[in-house]
Amino acid sequence: MIVCDHEEDLRKKIAHNKVIVYFHTPMCGTCGIAEHFLTLTEPLIRGIAPVYKSNISFFPEFAKTFEIKSVPCALFIDQGKEVKKVYAFESVTNMYEHIQTFISK
Repeated sequence: MIVCDHEEDLRKKIAHNKVIVYFHTPMCGTCGIAEHFLTLTEPLIRGIAPVYKSNISFFPEFAKTFEIKSVPCALFIDQGKEVKKVYAFESVTNMYEHIQTFISK
């Protein structure tokens, strides 16, 4: 997972690529579990779609643009456009299925 702390950098990274952006806050306990699920699935998509990790507190405009309502949130983006948002990180298998659907399109 690649940490991205600047909104402008993230906007550049998502503009022309297929990416997953994981939004969290440091004090969110559920976010830690969600991050663990993503970390376990990440090796399966390495080289296909990078996963960026960002603290939503530093991305107010991004949150507004993509209407992110809560954390944890995995935002699936293709060529700068939202494909899917996932708020419920039910299991590693469930997360992997979301990722497989995303990368197969």
